[in-house]
Amino acid sequence: MDLRITARHFVLDDETKDYVEKQITSLTKFIGRIIDAQITLTYNGHHVYNVELSVILSGKTLIAKTESHELKLGIDIVSNKMERLIKDHHDKLMGTKSHRNEEEKRIFFDEISRNLNEE
Repeated sequence: MDLRITARHFVLDDETKDYVEKQITSLTKFIGRIIDAQITLTYNGHHVYNVELSVILSGKTLIAKTESHELKLGIDIVSNKMERLIKDHHDKLMGTKSHRNEEEKRIFFDEISRNLNEE
């Protein structure tokens, strides 16, 4: 996974950078096919931070955004949002696949062929 961290309108210290890396790399436990991750941390003044996380999976881009008065809290929130998006994407992928085993498929097609032969 390629992780890019961008800080706008402030200097990102090493402690926060390590915290971001830890939070984002932990997302790979939910789905291992993360190709690219981009997190943008923007200071808007008056102690308000915008945090935007974009994750590219194979064939899909997921984006999570939040606004917070504390930078680490914003990172946690956006990480939790992305975790939910990744889980939903994974469930959607798994839900579209057929879970019938071979015996069920054979019975299903036999019934269809019998119904067609009867007509």
